[in-house]
Amino acid sequence: MGPRVLGSLDIIVRPRVTPSWRHRFTRSFPLAPHTTFDQLLKSVTSRGMMPFYFQQVGFARFGCRDAISQFAAAWSTDGLLLDLLCRENPRTHIYQLLGRRYSWPTVTGAVTTSDEEEEEEGVVRTTRGFSTAQSYIQRGVWPKEYEHVEHPLLEFTSRPDA
Repeated sequence: MGPRVLGSLDIIVRPRVTPSWRHRFTRSFPLAPHTTFDQLLKSVTSRGMMPFYFQQVGFARFGCRDAISQFAAAWSTDGLLLDLLCRENPRTHIYQLLGRRYSWPTVTGAVTTSDEEEEEEGVVRTTRGFSTAQSYIQRGVWPKEYEHVEHPLLEFTSRPDA
């Protein structure tokens, strides 16, 4: 893998409960009633998870899905995340969802914006559905004292001690 790059937890709070149009795939999970943002942060920061580092290869950074798996494990252990199965059908375990890569399907063909323009070959994103494929989780770099949560449904590219 490449060099370590310090991770940052960027959270944007929005006054809506519907998914963003920018995301390819979303699933929801039930939180305990009256869960506060502070409780979610403390659950993660009190376990020695920070600082977290990504592995960088070229422009890509790996380890994000590993971080999400560890956040979910912490929130579940602390009783903040009530169920690791998503609310939507089919009810799928979060660790299984993290082991997939989601992308917009594309269509290759003649693409024009009006009848008067010449047709150009291009790729267009469709407005329906998405494609998915098995994608093993790349590990992030955790502090030595952090005890990484392993689970049979989490499929990583390497062993914890690699």
